[in-house]
Amino acid sequence: MKNNLNKLSKGLIVTRILLLGFILLTCWITGMTTYKLMHYAGMDESAFTIAQLENYNGTESTWLMLDGERHVPIDAYDYTTRPDGKTVYKEHLMIDQCVELGKDVIILAILVLLFAMSCGCSKCKSPFNMRSVIFLRIIAVLTLCLALVPEWVGMKMRSSLTGSAATEIDTVEFYMMALALAVGMIAEIFRYGIAVQEDSDSIA
Repeated sequence: MKNNLNKLSKGLIVTRILLLGFILLTCWITGMTTYKLMHYAGMDESAFTIAQLENYNGTESTWLMLDGERHVPIDAYDYTTRPDGKTVYKEHLMIDQCVELGKDVIILAILVLLFAMSCGCSKCKSPFNMRSVIFLRIIAVLTLCLALVPEWVGMKMRSSLTGSAATEIDTVEFYMMALALAVGMIAEIFRYGIAVQEDSDSIA
């Protein structure tokens, strides 16, 4: 038993190092997304235009231009016009960045909770404790929020901008909802493990 716990402890050390790396990477990505959002906010609407340009492979596609320079290839149909008939690419791009920032923040929160959970497990004799169960339940809720909230907020912002009520559900969102359900089930398995452990301790 002691040998198994020592192996678990070593595995948790590796896990914490990896999680710390992912946390730092996510912090950097979140910072970059925030910087882009602030950069776009400070630019004039006239700086955002589109152009039909030749790609690197010889084909042509529609590109979003920033101050006359290529930014990203886009599908012009995704940029719905406002009720007054004008398409403001700046607003659409900022909404996209807000959605990405929301996802980044939720992912960062999930990684921090996983790191705290791994630290808590290393201090306990067993990973089956109520602290882990609570963390897993919160992670399940955050994963569900990751699948639904940023895209829902983005959809509402776009509909208020354009006056349309277009709804798009990505396949990835279904996968995230399934993952949230799986994490919730793992939390209940941990809770069952606590009950089994308590029964075992009372018999001993």
